[in-house]
Amino acid sequence: MKTIVVMGLDLTKSVFQIRASDADGKIVVRRQLRRGEVLKFFSVLSPCLVGMEECASAHHWARELVARGHEVRLMSPAYVKPHFRRPAPITKSQMHQMKAPVSADCGCSKKKRSISLVASGPRGSV
Repeated sequence: MKTIVVMGLDLTKSVFQIRASDADGKIVVRRQLRRGEVLKFFSVLSPCLVGMEECASAHHWARELVARGHEVRLMSPAYVKPHFRRPAPITKSQMHQMKAPVSADCGCSKKKRSISLVASGPRGSV
């Protein structure tokens, strides 16, 4: 298995979507995890950059992942491209979450404890 460099984590109520890419930007992992499986999954991974959309539970998950050695970046919902079409709505959202943490900083302030806001642009822009 190739080394995971960037991971997008889409948080929902019970089933989380994970998409990870290597240094070349190729997708190496696409998985659905139940809430109880998330910490087990991240515990066995080598530290990587994880991008998540800010929501009610994002700060909890960010603290848990930082405690396991990962770097977490939270993005404002305004900067996460929404999904519109079926049958692959999650993959578009996750793809944007993977790209946003490594894109140029928009000037958003960084929060303490290794959790920072990074955005790629307003909704609808590239």
